[in-house]
Amino acid sequence: MIKFTLFFLISIIPCWMMAFTGEIIKTFDTPGDFTTGMTFDGTHLWLADRKTEKLYCINPADGKVVREISSPAYWHMGLAWDGETLWNADVQGGILLSENYNGKIYRIDPENVGSMDEIPKEIKDIFLENNEKYRYDHPVIQNAVKEAVGDEKNPYWIARKIYNYLMDKMYYEMVGGWNTAPTVLARGNGSCSEYSFVYISLCRAAGLPARYVGSVVVRGDYATMDDVYHRWVEVYLPGYGWIPVDPSGGDHDSPRRQAHFFGQLANRFLITTESGGGSETMTWTYNSNEFFTTEPKTNVAIDHFADWEPLEE
Repeated sequence: MIKFTLFFLISIIPCWMMAFTGEIIKTFDTPGDFTTGMTFDGTHLWLADRKTEKLYCINPADGKVVREISSPAYWHMGLAWDGETLWNADVQGGILLSENYNGKIYRIDPENVGSMDEIPKEIKDIFLENNEKYRYDHPVIQNAVKEAVGDEKNPYWIARKIYNYLMDKMYYEMVGGWNTAPTVLARGNGSCSEYSFVYISLCRAAGLPARYVGSVVVRGDYATMDDVYHRWVEVYLPGYGWIPVDPSGGDHDSPRRQAHFFGQLANRFLITTESGGGSETMTWTYNSNEFFTTEPKTNVAIDHFADWEPLEE
């Protein structure tokens, strides 16, 4: 990881002599390890990284990666913005137009996200509901959402600030827990499910609709079994719809990893559940819930697992 520094040049003698001194005004980590170009599009910084073969769109206010796209150039060296189009230079292949190379992500421009007032009522009615897992009226959640969101009004930045807040306040522990959002946040660690409960609770407390997603995870290229599963969140951004956010996956020091899990979904996740909360049939599990009546009283042990193998061609 290397540091990226912005310089502000200050004239110290008459302009006809044109002598300057550099004063560092801001420093943050670059998202890659081999930065080969930088440009500014009027709103965001763009960095090219040869090692990861990515172009990173960066918020200059805090250094957070807004999104990443795959570079169309393999040996890229330099970026330029001409007012309409982002250009990526390849030292072996010439100049390549890169604006349309979006990779496998949801391309979100924060400035183009609609206002909170534009969220449909039918979405709010379902996905702002409070319940026993989220408990967003609890003081722990109410104080946290004020600290995380502040006066922010843009739905994208509300979702992103809550995402960043969990990185600062929690650490991941794969313990398979199912505790409530206030309990998990006060404790400071949790499983992917518990991260999701906290993230949804904070989003809903801020007025931003959110729901959880459960999935089977393909853990290899060949036949495999999964009995761990994975859970993340979807937030509703007006003008874009439901956008995936994985708060436990993004809890990492690397700006690249943080951006990777906000608005991006790998194709190894096979979604089994999308829900705003519990239900009589599924409670809070990923797939199903079973009910038994036995006589005499019997202890029933149940295991859930997913088994898959590639289709034969």
